[in-house]
Amino acid sequence: MCLFILVFLPASPGFATIGAERGLNAEVSTPPVPEQSGIGLRLLDIPTAAQDDPRAQSYVVDRLAPGTVIQRRIQVQNDSDSTQLVRIYPGAAHIEAGSFIGEDDPAVNELTTWTSVDQEQLEVAPGESADVTVTIDVPADAPEGEQYAAIWAEIRSTPNKNANIIQASRVGIRMYLSVGPGNGKPADFSIDSLTSARDE
Repeated sequence: MCLFILVFLPASPGFATIGAERGLNAEVSTPPVPEQSGIGLRLLDIPTAAQDDPRAQSYVVDRLAPGTVIQRRIQVQNDSDSTQLVRIYPGAAHIEAGSFIGEDDPAVNELTTWTSVDQEQLEVAPGESADVTVTIDVPADAPEGEQYAAIWAEIRSTPNKNANIIQASRVGIRMYLSVGPGNGKPADFSIDSLTSARDE
């Protein structure tokens, strides 16, 4: 059994990196990953309609009708001096006290179930980059409202045989998705318990 230590670095405007704290807009309580593990992640596609939205320069920001499919390209850059095996995946997020909070892996919400990537794992040579296509397929019955998630690029250290510890580091691109009207708001109720009984 291995113990995982996750160094969590939220995405920020510009080219976010793992290992070097360039462009980060939040404090990280855990020590940064050494520079030789630097992985960058950036958004390549910006919708014409969102050119004036500052968030759209770095994040996936869109308002979609139910039943819509969109694609966005992101780029993974290896700034280290060794080949890196990078895992790419969507993860749930939420807004708390005005801050965008990425949840621990594995974290699933409606938006993550609508999101897929064409390459879930990449081997990126030193100084090289690779493009990944992200597809968001909004179901025809999706409820109206806002959804939050992130596309993560994650690297993991080689397991330490003595301490049995794996260090995982990730950087992400935020996703802000607003589903337009058509199906109404999501149901606002919960079922606490169910009891079975026979009728006459």
